[in-house]
Amino acid sequence: MKDLTKGSPSKVMISFAIPVALGNIFQLCYSLADTRVVGSTLGEAALAAVGATTSISTLFIGFLSGLTNGFALLIARQFGAGDKKGVTRYGAGCLLLGCITSVLLTFICVSSLPFILRLLNVPEALMGQSTAYIRAVLLGLLATMLYNGCASILRAVGDTKRPLLFLIISGVINALLNLFLVIQFHLDVAGVGIATVISQLISCILVLRCL
Repeated sequence: MKDLTKGSPSKVMISFAIPVALGNIFQLCYSLADTRVVGSTLGEAALAAVGATTSISTLFIGFLSGLTNGFALLIARQFGAGDKKGVTRYGAGCLLLGCITSVLLTFICVSSLPFILRLLNVPEALMGQSTAYIRAVLLGLLATMLYNGCASILRAVGDTKRPLLFLIISGVINALLNLFLVIQFHLDVAGVGIATVISQLISCILVLRCL
């Protein structure tokens, strides 16, 4: 925890903001690593299949991230007021609501995936690969939410460095797993999705332990 009311305001704001900005950049590395591996090893059809479903993962991950960031505002206010019980209460509420929402979204999306893909006009030729990739990503929504939720709680109490460290670790693991699962185990685009979920799960475990 870090008291952001002490010290030079400009230095405090910069030291707080830089890890957050770098974290946003590293989160983009997940999709960049997936795109790079798929494009280099699986060909154009697989790359098109992954690209056709990017809007789905972006929508739901962004929604869950916004949900947890909303709670972070309340947590930061209670932390600034010295209300530790309030911090705990809102933190628990953030994770509870996030878990319920992510499980519901996963169930609804996975069960209606063919309909969603047709709604996005995904070509029939790409339907199999698109389904395999996005299903794996959607099944990992809970782990993604838990990381974002716990990271937002840490940021709310002034700690932006450890969430960034965990994100860098999981990003490196994601890139290595992409290569390992696709090249060594020949799991095609499903392997890329599984690699993303495993790396998100690792970052989730790290940040939960820290929290």
